[in-house]
Amino acid sequence: MWKKLLYWFIVFGLSFLFKGLFGWEQGKTFFWIYLGASIILYIALFIIYGTASTLLGNFFGIGQSIWAIILLIIGFGLVIFFTWVATKLFDIDFFVAYQVMSFGQCLVATERKKD
Repeated sequence: MWKKLLYWFIVFGLSFLFKGLFGWEQGKTFFWIYLGASIILYIALFIIYGTASTLLGNFFGIGQSIWAIILLIIGFGLVIFFTWVATKLFDIDFFVAYQVMSFGQCLVATERKKD
C-alpha cells in the first residue's frame, strides 16, 4: 500500500511540475503521466520476468506473463470505464475523477502478509 501511495504522490507532484510544459491542466497531465509511467513499468517487468523465466528454464512459462499483461490492460480499462461512469453520474471532470479513483486504489491493501 505504501509503495502505491508513494508512487501516486510522485506522479501527483510531477503533474504540477509538467502542466505548464504541455499547456494542459493539472488533471490531464496527471492522467497521462500516471498511465504512461504505469505502462512503461509493466513492460519493464514483463521483459524482466520473461527473461528470468527463460533463464530459469521457463519454469513458470511465458504464457503466464501474457495473461498478467492482459489482466492489467483489463484493469486499466475498468478503471477508465468506472471513472467515465462517475463523470456522468456526478457531473465532474474526467481527469479529477481519475485522480480520485487512482488515489482510492492506493488505499486498498492488495499485499498479503507471510505467515
